[in-house]
Amino acid sequence: MTSFYSLNIADAAKLLKRTYFSGGTVAASIADINYVKRREGIEELFEDGTIPFLSIASLCHGFKVLNSLTIPAISRHTSSLATYLRDILVALRHPNGTSVCTIYGSRSSKVFGVTLTLIWSGGLFHATIDQQSMIPEGLSAMVQTRIGEQLEVIDQEITGLKKELSKMLVIEASLSEIAKNFELMGLESEKQQ
Repeated sequence: MTSFYSLNIADAAKLLKRTYFSGGTVAASIADINYVKRREGIEELFEDGTIPFLSIASLCHGFKVLNSLTIPAISRHTSSLATYLRDILVALRHPNGTSVCTIYGSRSSKVFGVTLTLIWSGGLFHATIDQQSMIPEGLSAMVQTRIGEQLEVIDQEITGLKKELSKMLVIEASLSEIAKNFELMGLESEKQQ
């Protein structure tokens, strides 16, 4: 039996045209004469960079480790980290006493992320993904855009990864580094005014 999906994949692939290329998606390219020879297969057209063979091999071990930790334990730890970050951010103040940021959303232990707007003593600053170039230098090295992945959990057992197509900002730094940079940004803003 042939599925509907397999019958139409070739037709659908013709509609998927990228305006850019990277990594393993091209057979050849020459920058001097603006030449690009794209790969033929649909899976090759959308495979950016090197396939993570070692990561694929370690998936089974990773799922075993995650299952041994238990989802509730991971959930409690993540919640405590988010609460700790929220408390640090709420406590940050400019020299004039105003808050460094406004925190949005619930303080519930079920919420694992922190959504915020950075506030300079003289005005607001809000970074969206499209405005990453506006992020101050001290913080820009720690911020990146990433397509999210979520663990798919069925009856408290991890069964696979689920791709999300939503973008998010990921800050790669310790909580103390983030707090220090927020403080520095506030002080630099005071000096500029």
